[in-house]
Amino acid sequence: MTNDFLTYRQLAAIGVSGELIRQWKSRDQLDSLKVGDTEYVRWSSVPGRTRSKYSQEEINRICNSYMYEEQSRLQYNSVYMGMRSAYDRNSLRYRDFYTENGISPDKAAEYSKEHALWAYLLDTYYGEDGQKHPVDEAWRAYNDILPHKKCSRETFRKKISKARNKGISSIIIVKKSTGRPKIFGDQYEYMIYQLASDAKAFSCANVYRKVCSICEEMGMQAPKERTVNNIFREALRNTEVYAHRYGVDKMRNDMLSYASIAHAQYTNDQWALDGWTMPFYYRDPVDKRLKTMCLFAVMDAHSKRIVGYYVAESENTETILNGLEDAVRKTGELPFEIVSDNHSFNQTKIADNFKESLEKMGVAWTVSSNPRYKQALERSFRTFGECYAKEQYGYTGQGIRSISPDARISQELFDKYMKAGYLLTKDQIKAIAVYCVDMWNNGLASEEKSPNQLYEESERPNSIKLGDWRRCSHFFDLFTRDMSEITVRNGQINIVRAGHKYEYQLTSDQAYRFNNKPVTVKYIDLTEGVYIYDSSTGDPVGYVKLKEKAHGALANRTEEDAAILGKTSSINKAWVRKSREKLLNLRESADSRLVELVNQRTTPKNVIQDMKENSMYAAEFARLGGNIQTTPDLPVFNEGYDTEKLSRQRDESPFHKKERSEIDLSLLD
Repeated sequence: MTNDFLTYRQLAAIGVSGELIRQWKSRDQLDSLKVGDTEYVRWSSVPGRTRSKYSQEEINRICNSYMYEEQSRLQYNSVYMGMRSAYDRNSLRYRDFYTENGISPDKAAEYSKEHALWAYLLDTYYGEDGQKHPVDEAWRAYNDILPHKKCSRETFRKKISKARNKGISSIIIVKKSTGRPKIFGDQYEYMIYQLASDAKAFSCANVYRKVCSICEEMGMQAPKERTVNNIFREALRNTEVYAHRYGVDKMRNDMLSYASIAHAQYTNDQWALDGWTMPFYYRDPVDKRLKTMCLFAVMDAHSKRIVGYYVAESENTETILNGLEDAVRKTGELPFEIVSDNHSFNQTKIADNFKESLEKMGVAWTVSSNPRYKQALERSFRTFGECYAKEQYGYTGQGIRSISPDARISQELFDKYMKAGYLLTKDQIKAIAVYCVDMWNNGLASEEKSPNQLYEESERPNSIKLGDWRRCSHFFDLFTRDMSEITVRNGQINIVRAGHKYEYQLTSDQAYRFNNKPVTVKYIDLTEGVYIYDSSTGDPVGYVKLKEKAHGALANRTEEDAAILGKTSSINKAWVRKSREKLLNLRESADSRLVELVNQRTTPKNVIQDMKENSMYAAEFARLGGNIQTTPDLPVFNEGYDTEKLSRQRDESPFHKKERSEIDLSLLD
């Protein structure tokens, strides 16, 4: 045993601690040897008192284990270095093969590097019969070199077999396939996509009937209803189809990605403006109708304190200015930024002058249709109503749009509130507003501290002091968590754990492919990122990092924030472009007769013209007092998606701005 060396880890396996080894070394009692990063101890140099505790069999077992581990490590190192060197240095000899076969330069560069890796592996270890095939080591090395193509050991073995039998390119070039029978290919997709895009939002059943009608006229085989249903669902995932069917704004809100907005860091960094219809009724003394009052609030985005407000019959220019004036009066300060929605107030001359005065004092006014800029205020109003307004006399509920069974009071109580002597007056509603605002600012509805406390305790580095207000005009195989399927929404994956929401932004290709479809998610650390897989095939899609949040408040915005916002916009642009290209390709591949028939189905009939050519219709129309000859024709037009117009304007985009000096905040939704 005098020539046997054991590692620290092997000694630890038989109970010899690292601290004891260090003590022996300090007394010069041990013969040790360091190779690379691993240190070995000669067993014969271990004090005899310790050696006597272990049998020869135990030591031999440990030594044999060491030999196996060492051999495996050396084998892996050899395989890895060879594969890595080939990957980095030998790709040029294969690049022409891929470019000559129609592969783009970027993809050819990627494919040729992987080809070089496989060529080395097969030539080195599979070139002669009887060679040892280091499958385990090569598999580990492959996953370490190409983590984005990480695969199981069995899949790796299948790749080796396929590469040897059919060539290396057969496992590198990815061939796309829809899996749909060819008979129901692009012609059918064109019909269904066009019909689905109609602004009248034809149902899937209606689309099926129209497709069958067209197929009968064209002499084409009619598809089964299930086939139409499947293609119809795919069509509704196309941003262009969805936008023409439901409108651009709804498409942006429902489908496109958005940048997550972080709250303002300090008091008076940002004020948010919004109005809330108070759930209390009064009777108008003039027209005797039941009406409500509007509470217009100015909320500090950091503390959620309502710094100013006004109560009036409606949210008009005067209401807004009074609310802002109240905020300035009470705080004696101005914020770095004020955020409002695209209210008609912003189109008034009064607003222009007001904003000009604010700008001179260093206040930025941001107009955004992005609801996420005001989501804190809107959430606060919901809490405000439920926790404080609901406690008051005369409260009638959250309104008819709410689906919650607790959103409205009983009909009996409502009827009683509406009786003479029980109905509130405008002044009483204003008094309730004053009381509820005070309760909100001093309450603990969502934080450990009240909005007033948070407001007062915060630093104010960006606040504009006025003095007198009146002068103010994230071991993959071992440690991954495998989650159930998650549906991609808005081009991203959302995961909620322990009350915390984690958001992961997909690329434009991934969003186009998987939006509104389920994917399988695995992760090691949610704070870093997740691995996503195609749920239908099990194939890996890629690694998606945790989204970075961009500061919404101008006072906190950095160049990094601008990059985040720009990245989101770029993803959306590429996504929309792919959707458009899909429709253009379908249109270009469609038979001209088919196009004509589809257009007929999306163009209403000119019934006036038909009546002029049909005497029965004309007579019946005359009976009703009409003169068909003097009645103008209906201005009918094709109401389906105009791909011809798209082809003429394919460079245009709803996001395109010829002059853009700053980030368009309305694109964040």
